[in-house]
Amino acid sequence: MPAKSYEKHKSKLFTILLIVFASAIGIFFWKVIRSNIVLTSCSEIALNSTHVQSRGNLFIDTTESYELNLNDCLVQAGLN
Repeated sequence: MPAKSYEKHKSKLFTILLIVFASAIGIFFWKVIRSNIVLTSCSEIALNSTHVQSRGNLFIDTTESYELNLNDCLVQAGLN
């Protein structure tokens, strides 16, 4: 009797497993891969904008400027 029940609901089971697997891949991409891509992009943006600011004055300390630009970019991206 259980074998007939399995054969009867096999397609539904595979469909549910496919949906769960696809959802897990999507969540992993959204949480891990996307955040790494955004962090790398924001770091490059902050570094480039800091270099632009430091070109005007060689003696300016751009450490705080980099952190502010990085945090601003991360907030705009929704990560911070």
